Amino acid sequence: MKKGQTLLLLFLALVMTPSNASYAFSDYIKSTDVDFVIYSAEGGRLLKVRSDQDKTELAPEEALQLATEDFNRLADAVTVDNLANFLWHNQGLDDPPASYNNVIALYKRAIEIDPAYKQQYFVAAWLLYSKWAVWNRDPERMPDGENKMTAAIEVLGQGSEEFRDSAPYHYRAALTLNTPYDVPEQHEFVEKMLRKADALAGEEEEELKIRARLTLGVYFKRRGRQEEAEKWFRKTLELDPAHEPASRYLQELE
Repeated sequence: MKKGQTLLLLFLALVMTPSNASYAFSDYIKSTDVDFVIYSAEGGRLLKVRSDQDKTELAPEEALQLATEDFNRLADAVTVDNLANFLWHNQGLDDPPASYNNVIALYKRAIEIDPAYKQQYFVAAWLLYSKWAVWNRDPERMPDGENKMTAAIEVLGQGSEEFRDSAPYHYRAALTLNTPYDVPEQHEFVEKMLRKADALAGEEEEELKIRARLTLGVYFKRRGRQEEAEKWFRKTLELDPAHEPASRYLQELE
């Protein structure tokens, strides 16, 4: 397995664990334009549910057809999410293989269907970013990856509008793209999201505010902006005077 694929697997293992819940067909049929819904089962299988009693395994070819030819008929975010998860684990079905193109398109479809489906913004953005990262190292391996950093930022920006008052969303959006690459638009976005997370976090979200401030300090420290870094480490200590990492980073700046 290549390094880029390993990175994606590690990330998605955390955020895309297949659900084993037995969804009732009647719960979903009212919101979909296909005559069945899909949910994940043990072993990475997909089950096609036509009724609560009629459940059959979905063949890979059927999954691919749904993800391409019947794409616009998918109208249930949970079904789309499970279908994307299946195709992620069967990258040979994508076009071209291991490009994640169908998977990304499905996550974007899930966002269209249900803009409040928060997790899909992060996964779609990470996959787009990963395509760019592979292209940045070896354009021949991912020839369509050149503009995917911008696309990742756009997806997370869309979520920022949907969750404009959510400190957790903005902090998670920042972490999604807080990577070592020296790309100005990426840096600007991460800084903007972290500042929003700090500003939006309420009294009941003090731990999140502490993490946002510390992350801002580390962010500026890595970029050689020592005055900014010191400011945010001190702001972290304002909330938690015993915060050991913030104290240690300050000592390193002295």
